[in-house]
Amino acid sequence: MATLQFLFVLIVLVAISNAAPKKPTLKIPEECKGKGFCAIKPEGYDEMQDLVKKLLDTQFIAQNLGDRIGDDIEIGTTELSPESDWHNCPYRKKRETMYLYNHGNDTKSADYIIQNDLLQQPVDIVSCANDVIETGSDKEQCFQHLGLSSFNLKSQCETSNTLRNYFVLDVISKQIVIKTYEVPCCCSCKISSSI
Repeated sequence: MATLQFLFVLIVLVAISNAAPKKPTLKIPEECKGKGFCAIKPEGYDEMQDLVKKLLDTQFIAQNLGDRIGDDIEIGTTELSPESDWHNCPYRKKRETMYLYNHGNDTKSADYIIQNDLLQQPVDIVSCANDVIETGSDKEQCFQHLGLSSFNLKSQCETSNTLRNYFVLDVISKQIVIKTYEVPCCCSCKISSSI
C-alpha cells in the first residue's frame, strides 16, 4: 500500500512540475554582445510579447507614450546630408528598430527594448560621414569659409551624443521601466588650436 501511495505522490509531483508555465528566456545574439544598441531580434523575444502587451495595457499606455516615432523617415533607411551643407560636417542619419541594448563588456545580460504593435521606439542614429570628404580638399575641415586657419585654428567633425529614454522590459521584476541611453545624435564641428 505504501508503494502505491508513493507512486501516486510521485505522479502528482511530476504532473504539477510539468504543468507549471515555462518562463520564456531571451538569448543575446553573439553579434550584439558588448555593442550597445542591436537591431537583431533575439531568440525568445516574441515569446515575451504577451507579458509586454499585458503590462502596456494595465500600466501606462495612454499617459506615458505620446509620439515616440517622430518624423517620417522610414525604418531601415539611411539619409546622407545634402552636399551643399558638407562645409558644416556631413552626416548620416539612420533609423533602426533596436531590440537590445548591451552595456559595455557585459555578455550575459542586456536591456530588452520594447517593440510591438502597441509601442514602437525607433532609434535615430546620426554620425559623421567623414568618408564622403576627399582628403586634402577645402571641405576636410569644417567651417573653413569663416577663415579659421588665419587664426591658427583647426577644425574637425566629431559625432556628438545625447541621452534618450526608452521603455524596456525588466525581465527580473517583470515590469516595464524607463532607461536612459547615450545615442549618437549629430555631427559637430570641433575647433582647436593648430599649435
